[in-house]
This record gives sequence, C-alpha cells and structure tokens, in this order.
Amino acid sequence: MIGPTFEGDPAVLRDFMGRLKGIAAQALAIGADFRDELAPNQDWFGRNDEYALSAGFQFRRTLETLNQTFSSVSDAVIGINNGRIQELSSIKGAQNYAEDQIADLNNQTENITNSPSGGKH
Repeated sequence: MIGPTFEGDPAVLRDFMGRLKGIAAQALAIGADFRDELAPNQDWFGRNDEYALSAGFQFRRTLETLNQTFSSVSDAVIGINNGRIQELSSIKGAQNYAEDQIADLNNQTENITNSPSGGKH
C-alpha cells in the first residue's frame, strides 16, 4: 500500500498568493479611507467641555483600535501569504529533488547498457 501523498500545483499557489497580496492591500486601504473620511469631523464631540473630554478620549481610543484591527488583518493575510511561499518552495524543492534522482537513475541505466559487456554480469 502506498502512503499518503501530497500534491501541489505551483501555478495555483502563485495565483492564490497574488490574490492574498491584494486582500492585504485592501485591508490597509479600507482603514486609511475610513480615517480620511472621519478627518473633517474628528471634533464632532466638542472641544473643552466635560463631554468633549470624555467622548474625545473614547473616540480616539476607538479610532486607534480600528487602525490596529485593519493592520492586524493585513498582517495576518501577509503571514498566510508567507506560509504559502514557503509551501511553494517546499514543493519546488521536492520536485527538483525527484527530477535529479530520475536523471541520476537514467544516467546509471545508460552506463549499464552502454558497457562493453552489454549490461550482463
């Protein structure tokens, strides 16, 4: 019985990695766009009264949390992409090793059949 096998299609993985890069960029862009949209209204809570001090602190803290969230999403996607790059490298390494082994075996076979004795012992 043959053991478990692993198949990987480098072209599919490369396509997936390209899509992941786009998703990471979109996550950062959404955060930046949201901050830009809020900029004209960032003092909506007032300036110097008690409510402004309380709401302003909470608003800025919420905005920082939002920034961290979009950054974390982007970092996670980039991490997934880096894992896929390592996976692709492993697949290519296994493929290259197998091709080298096949070439070595072919050379050994040619040496046997091209020997003066015709490959007979």
